[in-house]
Formats: sequence, C-alpha cells, structure tokens
Amino acid sequence: MTDLPDHLKDKIRSIIDLPEIPNFRAYISQSLTSRSLSGLPTHVLDIGTSSRAYRTRIEHMSTSYISADLNPYPGIDLLFDICDSSTIPSHLYSSFTDIIALAILEHVYNPFDAAKNLALLVDKSRSPRIWLYVPFLLESHFPKDLSYQDYFRFTRDSFAALFPDSKQISVSPCRGPFSTAFSLCCPIYKHFSKNIPYNLLHPLDLLYSKHKRIFNVSGYNAIIEY
Repeated sequence: MTDLPDHLKDKIRSIIDLPEIPNFRAYISQSLTSRSLSGLPTHVLDIGTSSRAYRTRIEHMSTSYISADLNPYPGIDLLFDICDSSTIPSHLYSSFTDIIALAILEHVYNPFDAAKNLALLVDKSRSPRIWLYVPFLLESHFPKDLSYQDYFRFTRDSFAALFPDSKQISVSPCRGPFSTAFSLCCPIYKHFSKNIPYNLLHPLDLLYSKHKRIFNVSGYNAIIEY
C-alpha cells in the first residue's frame, strides 16, 4: 500500500468543519437570497429539485433557475445524466453560480464523474458554490421500480477526493452519534423526527467526543467553493 498523495492530504487538512446546520435547505435559501440582494447574478441548477420546499422561493429570487434529473418527474426542466457529459447540453457548462445537489451522489452510478461534471457546470469566474448532502450511516433507500438506485455512502474526507480542484470545502455533520444510532435502530424515526425539537436530541450527541461527532454521523452537508 502506498501513502496518500500530498495534494490529497493537504486537501483533507484544509476542510473546514462547520457545526451542524439543522435546516440546510433554509440555509442555502438564505445564502442565495443574500447573494441576490447584493446585486450579484444568481444562476441556479437544482439537481433532482433537491431544494424541495424551498424551490419556489429560490426560483423566484434567482436570476435564472433550472431543475434537472435523469427521470421525467414533475417540475423537471431538463433531462440528463450527471455522470455522462455527452447527455449534458453544452451551453450549460460554466453557467451556474450555485448548484444544489442534496441526497444525489449516493444515487449516481459514478460519483467521481458526477462530481467532475458538477465542477464543470459552475462559472468559476463568479465564486460559485456546489451545495451537497451525502449520507454516511443511513439506511438504504431506493424505489422498487429501480428508476434510481442507492449505490454509495460517503465520509467527511470523500469531498477532498471528489473535488480536488476546489478552492474550499466546508462540511457540516448531520446528526451526532446518538441520534444517528437511534435513526438506524428505529427507521420510522425519520417520519416523525421533524416533530422532535432539534435541541431535545442534540445535547445527547454532545456527550460524545468531537471526533465522534464529526466522523460517526448519518451524513454530511457540504459547501464546495471555486
């Protein structure tokens, strides 16, 4: 076994660890609103409409907004395979200031190609950001018709390997060791967890070491900056 290359070590060391962000979609919406109000163009690509309930708000405040998916679900503007550059319209490259791809990378069959294409789609002259959520310790989830599949899980350091040319990677853990274990042991938890105040379970997660609170979690929100 060879040692990790220095550039990957440096990228891992440079990752900024953010505290947990309870509502990452609201956080994204607020950030995009701030960008728009400052007068900066805001061109958004929403993969799989993963902004969900915040789509309308983001669409209305953006200079331009496009939703894309592999499947023709309601509300999708364009169909393409994020893993296959030949399916992506050429005029979209270097077009976006913000790409939202939450809970997407675990469902693509080649996350490295997907990450490469996401990086090619942003306009690097405008300090763009790629907003991501990826699971780590989370139950498998996919539809029975196999319109998409669940392939991968990711650690905190995966972002360094996926986006080696990024200027900055900031990562926020989702849930801590206690709430992650509770979610795995009681899958129905996710259906009623929205009714459980964040500050009820969060103190239990704080009983664990900082290392465990960063690395033993259900997933990660990440901001990839160029």
